[in-house]
Amino acid sequence: MLEKLKGKKLNIRQRVLRTFLACVLVAFLGLLALSVHTIWHIEDSVLKQERSMAVRLSEKVGDFTEVNIEKRLKEGAEMKARALDTELMDTGKDVELLAQQMTLMLTSPENYTPRQLANSRLQEDIASGVPYVHYSPELAAEGITPELAREIAVVSNLADTLQGLGRAYGRSRTSIYAGSRKGYLICLDLVPGGGSIYPSAQYRESFLSEYDPAKRPWFTLGKGADKPVYTEAYRGADGFVNVTCVMPYYDSEGFAGVAGISYSIEDMYHQVADAVIGRTGANFAMDKEGRVIFSGHSQGALAPSGSEDLRKSKNSSLADAARRMTAGGRGLASVTLYGQDYLLAYAPMESTGWSFGSLIAKEEVTAPTKEIVSQLDEAMNAFRGRMGSTFLASAVKAGLLALLLLAAALYLSRRVAGHITEPIYKLREGVREISTGNLEEKVNIDTGDEIQELADSFNAMTEHLEEYMEEVARAAKEKERAKAEMKAASSIQQSMLPAPLPVVGGFDIRASMKAAKEVGGDFYDYLLLDDGRLMFDIADVSGKGVPAALFMVRAMTVLRSLSHSLEAGGGLADLVSKANAELCRSNEAMMFVTAFVGVLELKTGRLSYVNAGHIPPQVYRRKEGKALPLEVVRNFVLGSLEDITYKEQETVLDKGDILYLCTDGVIEAQNETDEFYGEERLRQAMALAPASPHDLREAVAEDLKEFVGKAEQFDDITMLVLGKE
Repeated sequence: MLEKLKGKKLNIRQRVLRTFLACVLVAFLGLLALSVHTIWHIEDSVLKQERSMAVRLSEKVGDFTEVNIEKRLKEGAEMKARALDTELMDTGKDVELLAQQMTLMLTSPENYTPRQLANSRLQEDIASGVPYVHYSPELAAEGITPELAREIAVVSNLADTLQGLGRAYGRSRTSIYAGSRKGYLICLDLVPGGGSIYPSAQYRESFLSEYDPAKRPWFTLGKGADKPVYTEAYRGADGFVNVTCVMPYYDSEGFAGVAGISYSIEDMYHQVADAVIGRTGANFAMDKEGRVIFSGHSQGALAPSGSEDLRKSKNSSLADAARRMTAGGRGLASVTLYGQDYLLAYAPMESTGWSFGSLIAKEEVTAPTKEIVSQLDEAMNAFRGRMGSTFLASAVKAGLLALLLLAAALYLSRRVAGHITEPIYKLREGVREISTGNLEEKVNIDTGDEIQELADSFNAMTEHLEEYMEEVARAAKEKERAKAEMKAASSIQQSMLPAPLPVVGGFDIRASMKAAKEVGGDFYDYLLLDDGRLMFDIADVSGKGVPAALFMVRAMTVLRSLSHSLEAGGGLADLVSKANAELCRSNEAMMFVTAFVGVLELKTGRLSYVNAGHIPPQVYRRKEGKALPLEVVRNFVLGSLEDITYKEQETVLDKGDILYLCTDGVIEAQNETDEFYGEERLRQAMALAPASPHDLREAVAEDLKEFVGKAEQFDDITMLVLGKE
């Protein structure tokens, strides 16, 4: 039995396991020895350092806590002041926009279509967010002249700007308006939560019988300004404390009125009211006259008073802080309020001259320090007891374990080291020789385990490696050649598309094609006919890749070759029918193409078109200010059935109108969540785009790119945009 055990060979797993065990034991033995050697020194050093550290830590924690809270308080005041100041400056920019719009409409009324808004005197109620016109009592009594009525109808176009700004101010109680020196007001009021703009029936009656915009204080302030300025805080007729930003606008004769935005200061305060530090924290704002505008305190010295100047307060600490705040200073001060000491951080609000302050009680600042010091003393006492017990027990265990592991590790390491390393080194040397390129090298190992199997596998691998390398090289060459051919095909396809045309007859045409693969099945074409007309088309061939690209070349060539029939007096529908018949011939692959073909008279803007199964184009109508789908008859596609009769349609492109054509690669583009781009989003992008073909195409392409994100492009994307300047 003993002889059998001696002759039995171990597998590689058993050898590695024995060696690994020996290494672990030796490493652990050294670690334990080191631990026993240093453990007593650590205990002595820790206990000595603990006593001095407890004292220093208590002092540092106290200082750090107070400094940190003071820093947070100052940074918080600065941040909140900047936030409110930014909002006020943004309001100034919005008021400047209103004034510019009014000036533009009054100096160029011929560029605007008259509109009619809700009349405050003719309607019992007006809802929040609805633009309306209000006439002063004097103007209503005198009557509206035809000339003034035309002016009001033109400036009523301000409603679009009012509603756009209304979406930004929708969460605050706000009025956005333009008041004329002639006594009328174009206005939009916003009430949080919606509903009526009138707080009560009495308020409406007072508003109709007394309100004249030209006699309001904000009108007087705005009339003498040359940039956006702010009124002092005041309590409005609706009971809310408001502030107003105003500036003048002009007509061809000079000063015409004042544009402004008024909103509730209470609503502004709610944006920062919750961002306080601690349970005693509070925020407030003070105007440049030392009056509290809004505050987290509803009573006491910091309650909004509307008239009290805190610079003259009997509380000397508060009066001194108020003087520094109104002087535009920033920093930290100690004040006494309500029988308690407080820290006050303050920072200026540049646009209005106001100052923002944040308070916290000093008692709340020092309370965490006292609590931490108490808990630290208790923890240190418990730590000393546990440290002594732990060190003693660890030392005893480490010594016993080290002796046992040392004996075992020494025995095992001597037995296994030589048996494992010799075949492994031999295998390593053989592999190194093979890696230099000597595929004739053979590794000879006779251990009867996995190492021998590995050596045999290497020997078998080298016999086939050279042949495999040759196959890989051939495959790489074939792949590079195919890639070069597809690149050339893509270049040829792009070169077939027409070059950009200059603006002709006031019309500009822009187009682009982005294939989903190296080559695609979409195309566009346009050419000037000899009789002063422009023929253009856009098409999408069924399928993708090389077959679609070849059929695309054929379809594009057929349509262009038939263009001479238009110059000879032929109709567009007849041209499309001939193209269909030609594409049906020798079409064994049963491919087809959708197409939109149009002919534009450059002098009149008259557009004749035939839609052969293509997605309907979109038309941006300048007069209507929006994009609409072009009415089309969806005739049958080209190349599938012969003897198809196609119907021709007509429309007229006016000045500023833009015709947008695309393939379904635009409409059916998908984002990373598999949502489709769709025609509705396309029309929204067109409505927001600048009114020129180039800018519109770029805007739609950018919006499409933003929508798709990182999703893969599955279809060709082709656009053709035509517009009259």
